[in-house]
Amino acid sequence: MINKKIRGKFVKVIAFQHNTQVRGVEKTVKDLGHHVETLLVDIDKIIKTLDKTNMYIIVIPEEIMSDSVAQGVLEETIDCILNKNKYLILIGNKSYHNSLLQLIPEIKLTQWINRPLKLEEVADRVNRIFTLEAKMKETKKILLVDDDPSYAKIVREWLKDTYSLSIATAGMQAITFLMKNQIDLILLDYDMPVVDGPQILEMLRSDTLTANIPVVFLTGVGTKDSIARAMSLKPQGYILKSATKEELLKSLETIFEKMYK
Repeated sequence: MINKKIRGKFVKVIAFQHNTQVRGVEKTVKDLGHHVETLLVDIDKIIKTLDKTNMYIIVIPEEIMSDSVAQGVLEETIDCILNKNKYLILIGNKSYHNSLLQLIPEIKLTQWINRPLKLEEVADRVNRIFTLEAKMKETKKILLVDDDPSYAKIVREWLKDTYSLSIATAGMQAITFLMKNQIDLILLDYDMPVVDGPQILEMLRSDTLTANIPVVFLTGVGTKDSIARAMSLKPQGYILKSATKEELLKSLETIFEKMYK
């Protein structure tokens, strides 16, 4: 069953030549409800499509390793697409994947599907990528638990355009809030008076209502020992309080990506 939320994307299949396999990929993606067009590899044409395309699928010819010109075109095409932060899937032979990776290191930044090709794998990979994208675009609800009002104010300002942020200034206030509200992630200060972060995490894990809420520790001390102690409690991660706005946003993005993989 096709998820209506991820239908209607614009996908380009890039081919070095038209063949049955290319047509099969095109039909498979079209059957998922997306807008699909096949282009013979041409950098100028690809550049013109970048602003209106969500994903590219390149079908690499089996004779690529004996054709240095085709290798150069492939590398330029990959660079062009990745520089625009577009999703990219490569379809090629498992036998030459590692050799091609040495020639074009950027391949490690793409999705790779081995031949012999199974079209259901293409459908699954496309669906997974667009499903993850849809989940990442949903506004995530974060609870910040921190007794420092100045820091909480800064974090609220930093996250206001990306996340829905609620703030609790004490552990028991956080527990009470969570009994009545759904949250996607808790940012938990490791060092707090009365009831500290580890104690709060222990209480959360012992209650079925809160046991599965992801928790990330905020710590003001970045020593190896302090980080090891924080991670021994098995949170989803930790973020230093000295992190800049860009570092905090990137850390949260990475944590949410791992949660949905």
